[in-house]
Amino acid sequence: MELAVVVDTNVVFASLIRSGGVNRYVLTLFPEMFPFFYPEVVRKEIANHIGELAEKSKLTPGELSIAMEVIFEPMAPVSASKLSRYKEVAEEYVHDVADAPFVACALDA
Repeated sequence: MELAVVVDTNVVFASLIRSGGVNRYVLTLFPEMFPFFYPEVVRKEIANHIGELAEKSKLTPGELSIAMEVIFEPMAPVSASKLSRYKEVAEEYVHDVADAPFVACALDA
């Protein structure tokens, strides 16, 4: 069994806010060593918070878009339709149903 990593929304947020932080380092270098996956919904969630991220990071929305592309480029998105088959099982492992897509992503990987 090969090691795979599922990336949580908060890790992406942190990497966008602090470009020199550990999260950015992990997200830009480690996908070369292990496969990284994320539920497609992560991109939508980040887009919904682009104003807040721009304020905290001191970057323009355009600069954030470029940073997002750099971060997501080496990772593989997993569609909601693909994750739906793991929905019930994933929900058994979480306290917050909003976290179920990340568990489903891990089950799919």
